Amino acid sequence: MDLENCFRIPAWLLMISLVVMAAGIGVLVSAEETHVTHTAEAPAIQEKSKQVTETPPAESFDAPHMILTNDERDEIQRKIDAAPKYSAAGPVPQGTVSLLSYLPYNATEREQGHAGDCWVWGSTGALEIEHAIKNGIFDRLSIQYFVDNSGIGPLGYYSACRGGSPNRFAAWYSSPSENPGMKVVPWSNRNALYDPHCSIPFTPAPPVSTSPAYQLKSISVSTVETKDVPQATAINNIKSALSNNHPVIVGYHYAPATANAFHKFWSSQPDTAIWDPSRYNGDTGDGGHIMLIVGYDDKTDPANPYWLVVNSWGAPANRPEGTFRLAMNMDYAAVIHPADEKTKSSPQHSFQVLDVTFADTPQVPVVSSISPAFGPAGTTVSITGIGFTKTTAVTFGGTPAASYTVTSDSTITAIVPAHGGQADVIVKTPVGISEGVASYVYTYDGSPARGTTTKSPLSLFTVAAGSGAVCLLQRVRKMK
Repeated sequence: MDLENCFRIPAWLLMISLVVMAAGIGVLVSAEETHVTHTAEAPAIQEKSKQVTETPPAESFDAPHMILTNDERDEIQRKIDAAPKYSAAGPVPQGTVSLLSYLPYNATEREQGHAGDCWVWGSTGALEIEHAIKNGIFDRLSIQYFVDNSGIGPLGYYSACRGGSPNRFAAWYSSPSENPGMKVVPWSNRNALYDPHCSIPFTPAPPVSTSPAYQLKSISVSTVETKDVPQATAINNIKSALSNNHPVIVGYHYAPATANAFHKFWSSQPDTAIWDPSRYNGDTGDGGHIMLIVGYDDKTDPANPYWLVVNSWGAPANRPEGTFRLAMNMDYAAVIHPADEKTKSSPQHSFQVLDVTFADTPQVPVVSSISPAFGPAGTTVSITGIGFTKTTAVTFGGTPAASYTVTSDSTITAIVPAHGGQADVIVKTPVGISEGVASYVYTYDGSPARGTTTKSPLSLFTVAAGSGAVCLLQRVRKMK
């Protein structure tokens, strides 16, 4: 052993190091940052802390909400009015429609915290469903990628935390300068988990890895016609969108009292109860919330038809799927008045759909991480990356996995087969194999490590058993 890069340590410290190594715990320290970064665990199991947003205004909201100035709200309404219109080609019969099964989500993790970025959750959910239906790719997409890159607002943190609209969402994703390559990042990418960083003092979030990623060809927004039309027409237009596999992003502007009443309904009523906002027509206030309509039912109980809506407030015990029912026979002509301009009014609700086309180039599978990266045969590992939907084989050093399950386009769970040494982990699909793009190694117990699965610049501290020394082996890999 080369002792020039080693230093002697007491026996008790060596024993602790050996215990840590035996437990399979790697200690990783950033080579470029002074604070501790993520371990080499798969991104899907990284933990991030939620942060509290700004102090609420005098009229306090119990629930997360958007904070919009009058000018911002007016601009949003102008874009809603100017967007292409979506309307039904004809009458849509009574029935039951649900797109919820196309939404790749964990209801508990679909939680915006105290940030006002509900509009990103609603719009991203629509994008996920469009991706699943049009391309057969069932994969969670990163909220954090958008939030991180949306710019810093006047309050000193990410502007997405204050509020926005589907129009702004589509404009950002289609902007070559703001989103080069029109990328859409999987939730499983490094640092792509949700952590809004909407607190003061502001601390920037660690950068989200943009490799691997899906690519958009185009994205825009159409407004479902509900304004200045009869209630029956508004309902038929929304039903038509859903029947044609387009989830509907619903915007809801309200006063604090209304918001708090809705929050109480959300937290205390069963998910079979129906929320009717009609009684709050003429509200005065500046709050807002955006959610996603994924279905409807006007057949089971024609007297009480409803829209099925996915929220971004987690999954309380009374709402295990994170959904609620919105009255279909609501007042679509309802208005709201700004708190400081009570003579003005704007629609209390808006309904929009995304028009999305993804790049049609087939995705060659890419493996971006494996966790755990070492252990015995029979270990269950999580393989993350992209392009896994039509996987035909997963191999470890050429030996087929004992079994594997494709849980999403970016995640595979596999059981390590008997092999030994270091084994390249390869994913095969009809499009190609991951070996030509990226090769990741699984190290069997008792074998010297050949590499590390992380793509971050990291310093790896390894205990040299039997030498009484600890060697610092610095490996810096280029961050993609």
